[in-house]
Amino acid sequence: CGAILRGPMRQRSSGIGDVLPRRASTAAEWAVLATRVQARTRGAAVRWAWREVRAAWRGRAVAVVELHASERKYERRLSLLHSSFYAPLAAAGAPAATLRTIFGNVQVLLNLSSMMLSELSRAEAEPAVPPSVACAQVLLAMVPAFGVYRQYVGGRSASAAALQALRQEGGPTASLLEELERVGSAELAGGTLPARAVVAEGGRAAAALLGTLLDEPVRRISRYAASMRALLEASCEACPPGEEASAAADECGELVSHLEALLDEQRARDRVSHLARELPPASLRAALPEGLALPHRRFLREGELRQSEASAEGAAAWQRRRAHLFNDILLLVDGGEAPREALGGEGGVASVECIGLAKVQVKVLADLDEPASEPRSEGGGFPFELSRVDGKRSWRLSAGSAEERAAWVESIKRQIRFLLAAFKQRGKSIAFLPQQVEKLRAELGALHTARRRAEAEVLLLTSEVCALDGQLQADRRDLSRASFRTRRLSVVAAPGGANGPSAAQVSTLRRRVRRGSDERAQLQCVADGRVEELLRTLAALEKTEGDLNDDSLMKEMLFSSS
Repeated sequence: CGAILRGPMRQRSSGIGDVLPRRASTAAEWAVLATRVQARTRGAAVRWAWREVRAAWRGRAVAVVELHASERKYERRLSLLHSSFYAPLAAAGAPAATLRTIFGNVQVLLNLSSMMLSELSRAEAEPAVPPSVACAQVLLAMVPAFGVYRQYVGGRSASAAALQALRQEGGPTASLLEELERVGSAELAGGTLPARAVVAEGGRAAAALLGTLLDEPVRRISRYAASMRALLEASCEACPPGEEASAAADECGELVSHLEALLDEQRARDRVSHLARELPPASLRAALPEGLALPHRRFLREGELRQSEASAEGAAAWQRRRAHLFNDILLLVDGGEAPREALGGEGGVASVECIGLAKVQVKVLADLDEPASEPRSEGGGFPFELSRVDGKRSWRLSAGSAEERAAWVESIKRQIRFLLAAFKQRGKSIAFLPQQVEKLRAELGALHTARRRAEAEVLLLTSEVCALDGQLQADRRDLSRASFRTRRLSVVAAPGGANGPSAAQVSTLRRRVRRGSDERAQLQCVADGRVEELLRTLAALEKTEGDLNDDSLMKEMLFSSS
């Protein structure tokens, strides 16, 4: 013992110096010191051996707490969105169609969040299941119902446009909306400041409050996926992640990918609408009599190119063009800057040239590349050419670099291949495209009606489930309180001879909790069935919309003269 205490172990063992006196003379004192050192050393060894497991447990605990806290915050914001905005605007007589466009199915999302919170609280109270496993199980069970987020995310762009139009039209509704945002800002601030004081300090933030709240559901599924990834990362060889967390992370990841695709499509549509407003109307009508913003048209890329034109001296003159590539056409606009500034605004008369991609082919003119040693000329250093398949017209364009040219050529070739494959796939049925388009439009209208009916049923059932959850949680609290008082009075007499709850009362509460749990489970099964029906309707709606856009694209390309 003396050798150990005087040797390197004393320096390596944390805290050993604190338990050693300055002197130890008797054998009894040396025995006590040896016992203390042994205990400290064994404790340090155990902590070192279990360090990875402890870190995993700590990481999982942090992920569970953050998920629960973020879900409570999210549920509060959705509740504020419904009670402080939707309900007052509806009571004030705002058009129902406008409110449906702005708020979408936010009531259903609020009910799902409340159900999620209830299930998390119930699962975490189970002593036999670790909290991380319980959270993963709850999320995995809720993921199928989260498919309704596709509908909300798919309509977010239209929601933003409708909200902007509501602000700009003025009148009592716009004034009410401004006042509601002031009050909502004060509520989010915790009620510590009056509403007008909050607006005075941050009126700009208050004016954007509704848009911020409407963006919350768009990012929520990615937050679930991040929580499950945090659970997976908080693992080690001795403490592997559960199958539930892995499955929930995969399911949420797939849903996030689908939602990202919907957002990308919305951004492409919004860019088309923006260009339709920004480009000179007269020149745009001359190039596209049917208009630029068509349901099937999607924006792909844009940038500055140069176009070769013959000059009076016979040499090729390169003119700046602003190129906009869509899924069916390529627009070439005079000038290289932003359209409205470069083309004279609304009264601009600059030309807009439209090239239909289904009737052209593209090739790289590598033999005309400018040498890298020479300075960049005013012409085309990296040209490529588009030409009609019938040989009647060609367009020689130039990019600023070889990489930029390769990107443009690949994008154009990809769309040409897609269009040709679509024409080939339809074969002889392409002659019936106008009739097919009308048929798909009728099917789309019927599916929208079915979707609205299924949404109403899901909203009603999820609201009933939330009401049952609230009653069931109150009954469980009463049962827990009554059981605790009964156990306490069985050991310690109540002061003043007060009587606690009787056995009959406790038994009645237990029966009420069991009956409420059974009713809730049955209603949940019915709600799940309606949600599945709604999801099938949404899937059919997306497929029909895709088919309609494809057939409309084919019809436009078939009968267009571009």
